[in-house]
Amino acid sequence: MTFPRSFLRKQQRDFRGVIVDSVSGTPIAGAELRVRGTRIYAITDVEGRFNFRLSERDPLVDVNMLGYESVLLPLWTPRDTFVTIRLQPNGILLEALEVTVNRLAERRARYTGSVRAMNSEAIVYFRYNNAFELVHRGLLSLGPCPRRSEFSCVLRGGGGFQPTVIVDEMKRVGGVDVLKDWQASEIHTIESYDGGTVIRVYTKQFMERLARNGIELMPVRKGIIY
Repeated sequence: MTFPRSFLRKQQRDFRGVIVDSVSGTPIAGAELRVRGTRIYAITDVEGRFNFRLSERDPLVDVNMLGYESVLLPLWTPRDTFVTIRLQPNGILLEALEVTVNRLAERRARYTGSVRAMNSEAIVYFRYNNAFELVHRGLLSLGPCPRRSEFSCVLRGGGGFQPTVIVDEMKRVGGVDVLKDWQASEIHTIESYDGGTVIRVYTKQFMERLARNGIELMPVRKGIIY
């Protein structure tokens, strides 16, 4: 059966609102809403707001935020209603996450070379598609390698070089292009050492594992790559 376009448009609606901390009422930036069984998702902005298009047939939305209890929402809201979603904080996990973030900051402070970092707040603000774009727009100049244009390099001083890329404390093969495999919504922190010689990326999932299990971070020393 074929439906006219006007009918199909009527089957679409805006799902918009704000996500807040159920205890403090503070807007939560960087929370993810994902329609179960589809690739449709949205990330809350710096004010905790979201807005995306849904089909009447999309039944359930998973809402997740690091440090908070996840919720599953049935799409019972009337058309074009602005909704407020309240997430319950996991106090123990939030405290452990803060400790983990501080450990990363302390490690950067002890480093004897140059280091730049992009934290979770900046990642939400920039709202790019993947980790590669986050590095390119927020930390380093990336572009085609001078002699092998099919690959990307860190561009500096009229030349370019392939950085060492470490994601979740594991060295990755494929250079900086491998960062295109991670959506920006998956990333918690990005670090650039010595002008992009080494790029270290930490996903939200890995940060939660660090916080829950108390895993020690690898030491970072100038000239030594772990």
